[in-house]
Amino acid sequence: MRRGNKLLNLMENTLVNLIKSHNILEEGDRVLAAVSGGPDSVCMLHVLKELSILLNLELFVFHLDHQVRGEESREDAEFVKAMAERMEIPSFIYSFDVPRYRRITGLSLQEAARRVRLRLMARTAEKIKASKAALGHNSDDQVETILMRMIRGSGPEGLTGMSMVNKFPVSGDSGTLIIRPLLEISRNQIEMYCRENNLSYRRDPSNERTLYQRNKIRLELIPHLQQHYNPQIKEALLNMSRSLDRENRFMEEQAHLVFLQLMLEESTGRIILEGSRLTKLHPALQSRIFRMALSRIKGNLRAVEYKHIESIYRLLHEGGPHASLSLPGGIIVQKRYQQLQFLRGLKKITKRIRDKVLVQVPGITRVPELELVLQAEVLEKKKLPWPPDSEREAYLDYDQIKFPLFLSLRWPGARFRPLGLIGSKKVKDFLIDEKVPREERDKIPLILSGENILWVVGKRISHPYRVTEKTRRVLVLKKI
Repeated sequence: MRRGNKLLNLMENTLVNLIKSHNILEEGDRVLAAVSGGPDSVCMLHVLKELSILLNLELFVFHLDHQVRGEESREDAEFVKAMAERMEIPSFIYSFDVPRYRRITGLSLQEAARRVRLRLMARTAEKIKASKAALGHNSDDQVETILMRMIRGSGPEGLTGMSMVNKFPVSGDSGTLIIRPLLEISRNQIEMYCRENNLSYRRDPSNERTLYQRNKIRLELIPHLQQHYNPQIKEALLNMSRSLDRENRFMEEQAHLVFLQLMLEESTGRIILEGSRLTKLHPALQSRIFRMALSRIKGNLRAVEYKHIESIYRLLHEGGPHASLSLPGGIIVQKRYQQLQFLRGLKKITKRIRDKVLVQVPGITRVPELELVLQAEVLEKKKLPWPPDSEREAYLDYDQIKFPLFLSLRWPGARFRPLGLIGSKKVKDFLIDEKVPREERDKIPLILSGENILWVVGKRISHPYRVTEKTRRVLVLKKI
């Protein structure tokens, strides 16, 4: 290892200390490094190569051409491939039509790219039996993430920012952990390291445009905060994140211990907690226990919001001995005397709606029989908050729809064309493919225009009514 380079020694010492304190790497790890070709990932790969001697690491390179920037994207891929060959590191170079995937799914371009990248990386990690997958996020990325979450109204857990080590947020890998070795190192340090070590890298010009929220935060908000409020705003936010992370990990450990003490039963689709003891805990601890129960039974906390946690709290503390509520992901929470039950796939007794229900556009439509409140509004496409929450929202091309709209339950032989598919499909077959339990299939409402199904509520919109480049006005339907 080149001991003469002061910056290399500083970077190495910083990383070795982080590795020890956060258990980022272990001797003999097989590491799949995500390399875009930018300064962050080039620096990370170079440092990992140096550390591989010390830690006996086996390195692999992953790169994805998103097909977003044409020839520049292909040149990025060639650059990464050539660099990996020079460093004698095996590489996996992929190309995927992300713009097309975005059009099919209705996601924002950034979210579509993130999903494709993570899924391909998870499959590659599983293929090579990698124990770790390294991402090049730095401390400036961390500051931007914290501000993004703060703007969205995140709680303390979200304000801890990204973790040094965490699991893949997609299924399909075999236990590979995501690591972020540069998370405590600034962008300036990284670029200085690249200059002093004569490392060439690629620049993505889209990073200098304020089209995306992260870019606006980096290029506009942070400089404004530095100039007018606190020149050390980055370090202040990082210190807040570190402090919250320590406290959050402590609270999670305490909540987990209490959770195990309160749990009366845990089985497939069912968690039962001792409600009488739960009500005596501090409300903050109760909220964490609710989230733990939801995470364990649902598999994740996607679409679970502050209002859902508050509704569980009210369910537990108010009203009579029997009550229930429905949450995203087909979760039902029930209070039964001294028990709080979290259930999934439960056959819930509901009254069937006898006739079609007129959907108010714009306006609010209430369907008590289905415990459903539906909000409809018409927005200009440019004012849409992307991406839509697929479990709660539908974005539809307003000018392609014939009104009025009605809400109904499925009927024998009901068909529609799911978003992204070429042909039509029976609603029954679609729900089976979506792994919706048999007892729940007849309770999922449909939004109709005449006999045409626009939205299988909470599941998928119909392809002909999707938002396209030609769309001017968008009908936004939302479960509230």
